[in-house]
Amino acid sequence: MNQPGRAPDPADLLRLAFAHHQAGRTVDARAHYQNVLALAPANPDALHLLGLIEIGNGAREAGIARIRAALAAAPTMFTAWANLGTALRRAGQPEEALACFARVLEASPDDPDASAISDALAGTGHALRDLGRTAEAVDVFTRAAAQCLKNGRPQDGSLHVALALALQAEGRHAEAEPAFRAALALRPADATVPLNLGVTLRALGRSAEVGPCFRRALELRPNYPEALINLGVVALEAESFVQSETLQRRALALRPDSAEAHLGLGNVLMARGKPAEAAASYRTALRLAPTRLDASSNLHAALAKLKAWPEMLANAEAIRRAHPAAAFGPFALGDALLGRGRFDDAIVAYREAIARDPLHHIAWEGVGNAHRKLNHIDAAIGAYRQAVLIGPENHSAQANLALAQLLTGDFPAGLDGYESRWNCDTKLTIRPRPDSPVWTGAAPLADKRILLQAEQGFGDTLQMLRYVAPVAARAAHVVLEVQPGLQTLLADVPGVELITTADPRPPTDLHITLMSLPRAFGTRLASIPAAPSYLAAAAARCRRWATLLPRDSRPTIGVVWAGNPSHINDRNRSMPLALFRRIIAAAPGHVIPLQPHLPPGDQALLAGLPNLLDRGAELVDFADTAAAITQLDLVITVDTAVAHLAGALGRPAWVLLPFAPDWRWLLGREDSPWYPSLRLFRQPAPADWDSVVDRVAAELRSLIRA
Repeated sequence: MNQPGRAPDPADLLRLAFAHHQAGRTVDARAHYQNVLALAPANPDALHLLGLIEIGNGAREAGIARIRAALAAAPTMFTAWANLGTALRRAGQPEEALACFARVLEASPDDPDASAISDALAGTGHALRDLGRTAEAVDVFTRAAAQCLKNGRPQDGSLHVALALALQAEGRHAEAEPAFRAALALRPADATVPLNLGVTLRALGRSAEVGPCFRRALELRPNYPEALINLGVVALEAESFVQSETLQRRALALRPDSAEAHLGLGNVLMARGKPAEAAASYRTALRLAPTRLDASSNLHAALAKLKAWPEMLANAEAIRRAHPAAAFGPFALGDALLGRGRFDDAIVAYREAIARDPLHHIAWEGVGNAHRKLNHIDAAIGAYRQAVLIGPENHSAQANLALAQLLTGDFPAGLDGYESRWNCDTKLTIRPRPDSPVWTGAAPLADKRILLQAEQGFGDTLQMLRYVAPVAARAAHVVLEVQPGLQTLLADVPGVELITTADPRPPTDLHITLMSLPRAFGTRLASIPAAPSYLAAAAARCRRWATLLPRDSRPTIGVVWAGNPSHINDRNRSMPLALFRRIIAAAPGHVIPLQPHLPPGDQALLAGLPNLLDRGAELVDFADTAAAITQLDLVITVDTAVAHLAGALGRPAWVLLPFAPDWRWLLGREDSPWYPSLRLFRQPAPADWDSVVDRVAAELRSLIRA
């Protein structure tokens, strides 16, 4: 204690400052440390401890400078080295921090105090983890925990958390789980522990335990964005889409700059069929985290849904720049080039992806898709087979292989392989298949009730109706389920109970979808059931249409130039009216558009064509279209349901096909084994509609001469 009249003793002032410091009275402690330094400017203890207070008050640089000054005065103050390392690590200088911790750990164990060793070990582990050296961090955290036990220091769980996080970063989730559980026992109020335990349990595939962990984290911290984000993922996996979106939006309200939340929101919007909104979320995620490959890949998927090929190309190039060694960049470029119709370039890009990752079976599938667009069918089949060999679970490649085989007329392999479509992500059924057994063609039907279910588009249903009569001849009762738009047309199909996909299903013993009927009947190219016609239009409607159409010596021709724009291949199969208009102008008689709803802008292009008769308002449904076709001399159509309807009715039709056609039109022939009344006009090269138009127009002009 200082005596009256005597100068203050720095040692006494230091003890007083330290007492205030330990009691949490940092303002008083700071003042006394400064008094010490006024008397002894190089006092290492005062410099060190004042530096810690300044760091705690946010003056990090000043605090670090104080501790450096303390160490300059006392180089063996190992606790100060440990604290300097911690301050530098938190300042984003992990390499310098490691050097500080090494000063403690390289000293003789008899020199530094036990707490300095423990703190230096823990700090080293954190710095190594900051540097991405997580395998080394695991070893160091394990040593730090052992050191704490050796020194008898109380455990607060922080080392268990650090060890668990390092193990998690290494993908060693089976080891991380017990570390998280030990931390949870020691730190039951720490919300980060159940959160990360949930992440590890998900990686271990124990999905039932994941949700409770995230919910516990949210209970401990009600506005915890990471818990909300992860619960949103759990809800998405359970297909609770509204709940998932709500959780992700709550997270974003709390943390608008969370790339993870924007990514999660994008994922649920994709699942809800909103690719445009999903793409916006992915773009934001990428703006916040430009190197997130998952955000780039998900944006790629959304843009593919939107057919936004220019942005897909730009996104692919950005991926290549950000991840120059990753296979996904050239793969994404291949997808974008394929969508743009640059098939040869797409093959080059896909093969670059394969060169980087020889097991990239989806890139092999991309090679097959590009070759198929070029009608290099043998090459396509080879690429698809390679994709299936490398990725046996790639059901999309299996289905595409089957389609390529069908295109060549290899029905035995193609029809069997086409059943793989049921394992693809794409939902092919118009509504879910029933629980009853699938009829494969082998089981007798004499005493059975069977459901024949429409599966894909109108054209597919119309094509496969040819198999209804053979099934009806075998079964005790046939229920035919079709799209509501076909109900009136098919109302008089004999031997069936007709329902629509909007109606309740009656009980049946067996079921089969219409597109599986060729396989069930063992159809081969030479045995396709191809009666001249197997469908009839209602007589009353035919009489009505006879009064709606001209009855003179000139032919009457129905035309279709565009299909459903939502069809996956519509960009290739439909033709711009500006081009098709030349066919209409060359027609020798009356031309009737068989499209009840004209695409935007087409009405103006039709104006001024003197031979055009617009009866679109009268085409209420397919029954009207069928009746109209029966009154026409010819139908000219791109590959839409009208082509199948004309063929099923046995009416003459010219079908204009893209260079790479749908499998049912086969290759290199002008007739169709499915429809004797059809004539096929094929593009001679990809996207070459001009040649098709010229040829059809010439054929029409020859009708005039005849």
